[in-house]
Amino acid sequence: TPGEPIFVNWWGSWDGTEATAIRAIESTAFNGLVSGHVPANEGISGVLSLGNKTDGLWQLQMYFYIPTGSSASWNLQGEVPVAGGASIVGDFLFNDQGSEPGVARITDTSEGEVAFDFPHDEWFFMTLNFNFKNGPENALWGVFINGEPILDNGTPLTDEQGNHPLGLGGVNFLSTNIGDGYLLDRFLFCDTSCLLSNVMAEAKVTVRYSTVATGWRIAAGKICQNARVYDLQGRLVQMVKPEASDFLVSSATLNKGLYVIELQFDRQTQRIKVVH
Repeated sequence: TPGEPIFVNWWGSWDGTEATAIRAIESTAFNGLVSGHVPANEGISGVLSLGNKTDGLWQLQMYFYIPTGSSASWNLQGEVPVAGGASIVGDFLFNDQGSEPGVARITDTSEGEVAFDFPHDEWFFMTLNFNFKNGPENALWGVFINGEPILDNGTPLTDEQGNHPLGLGGVNFLSTNIGDGYLLDRFLFCDTSCLLSNVMAEAKVTVRYSTVATGWRIAAGKICQNARVYDLQGRLVQMVKPEASDFLVSSATLNKGLYVIELQFDRQTQRIKVVH
């Protein structure tokens, strides 16, 4: 309900009360009618539970909208409910303290502090891939923004001192003291089978494809902004920006096997499974 806390199912808060949960808001939703709002200066510390994963392959994708002049801050937690805090790596800080417009940082990773760019005043998405197949003490991850790598898949999931997480507990979204806050929308969390699903509620765009010698010929009913190719481990292996409704996705640099092509049409995403 717009104006109310999002405090149900997998959504909670650091202190277990509705007062610090993120809020529902109607304006500027990425898809649907309502998005999540983390207002500034209100002590919000909302927690999204990811189920305390300690094995397998997992992918988290989430969309952000950060207005000009606003900041955003969030971190990963090793377990939920949060019991004193068990952060994984450092904080994700966007336009920290209002002094770095368009610049974000992960403050503590196996590679130290990592900086990257992000857009203000538009929706962008982040994808985090987690590999717990060999347990939390050997966990790996990869971080991407709009499909572009920040940390490559296979990066150790530790801080710079080599401390590993207890598991994959959840995400903690924090208020900042700069601007009017930030928005969240369209969360996807699952194992790699989620790459084969269409998670958008809108009617599907008509998409046809055929395999040719050099790749896959895509014909769609709308202009496609981005086409991303993933392997079945969830790794991004290729990305093109067609800005066309009829285009070729090349397979020249890919090994033989199964792939998923993710097609982005305005605010809708569709995925097709292909063979090379």
